[in-house]
Amino acid sequence: MTTPTLELTLCIPDFLRAELALAQELPLLQRLLSRSDRMEARTEGHERALFELFSIALPPQQELPVAALTYALEHGASADGILLRADPVYCRADQHKVVMLANDLDLAHDEAQQMIAELNRLFAEDGWEFSAPTPQHWYLRLPQAMELATTPVSQALGKDIRTLLPRSAQGAILHRALTEMEMLLHASPTNQQRRVAGKLPVTNLWLWGGGALPHVPKTEWAQVWSDDVLVLALAKFTQVPRCAAPGSAGQWLEQAVTTGKHLIVLAPTQDAAHTEREWFATLAAALKSGRLNALTLRLNNHHRYHITRGMLRRWWRRDRPLRSFV
Repeated sequence: MTTPTLELTLCIPDFLRAELALAQELPLLQRLLSRSDRMEARTEGHERALFELFSIALPPQQELPVAALTYALEHGASADGILLRADPVYCRADQHKVVMLANDLDLAHDEAQQMIAELNRLFAEDGWEFSAPTPQHWYLRLPQAMELATTPVSQALGKDIRTLLPRSAQGAILHRALTEMEMLLHASPTNQQRRVAGKLPVTNLWLWGGGALPHVPKTEWAQVWSDDVLVLALAKFTQVPRCAAPGSAGQWLEQAVTTGKHLIVLAPTQDAAHTEREWFATLAAALKSGRLNALTLRLNNHHRYHITRGMLRRWWRRDRPLRSFV
């Protein structure tokens, strides 16, 4: 009779970064990383890394089908036609660049719906249809296919967007549409009210994620835990049970009654000390006691670190500073 196993892959995007390594000492994380096996996991962008976690490996030039996946989750039904994400963002322009500074604008439901109505009136003759099932995630349905090459919003955040805007063989149509969207948003009464209230306005819509859905793959996960809409959409698509992200490793261990391989994807965090205390310390103890059989850490897009209970006893591997893992 085999012993039931519990394995965990913990993904925290952009946790291992240069500023963390210079400013923090996280002894439990350093020990876990120092005694683990490191494997290459170089993936261009957070979204593509998530697709690979669900055994969906798409060619680098292929558009990710983010819009179709998240639409099905947020609308509760699949979409007909050509679908793009059209996320509201705030960009600031100066003489030399246009930088995307925010993609989480804390929009109210009514604010989103008012701007959606304005966009639908403007583009009614073109047959373009906008919707906003949530204030932060907007969608654009096109009446016919438009060959597009786009950039995920996570890769544009904090950067000059001029070289990252969507590209298309129908460049003149796309450029006109983007300009009209920007002009409408600038003049929108809803945005005017936000400016008066000291809130960031919606200056642009970021079009991306219009790829076609692949075949449903077979994944290794017994259960997925996250608050990330794309993670939950991928779990729905691959028919894996999904739950909200637990608040701590201790909470997850109490709730993880299904044996097998679990995936937790947490939101990026700046509170490294909290993560050390509530996650790495508890997971290290669970490995040591045998309650957890194996742990894989994915803390950036470059490497994954795999460790088992036996690897914790690699006493000859001295704890290394965090900067050696960035």
